[in-house]
Amino acid sequence: MIVGQCSRCGRLATRSCPICGEMYCSEHMAPSERICSDCAGGARRGRAPGLS
Repeated sequence: MIVGQCSRCGRLATRSCPICGEMYCSEHMAPSERICSDCAGGARRGRAPGLS
């Protein structure tokens, strides 16, 4: 198990996003996916995360 600090809220994080590599708590991971909510939002908009 990976343990760290959530990149968004600072709480205990047990998951890392395979796309961006950041650590997140269960609240900030996309509910039905294994990626963070930020990367899930970028994927839904049809663009890669972090690109403008």
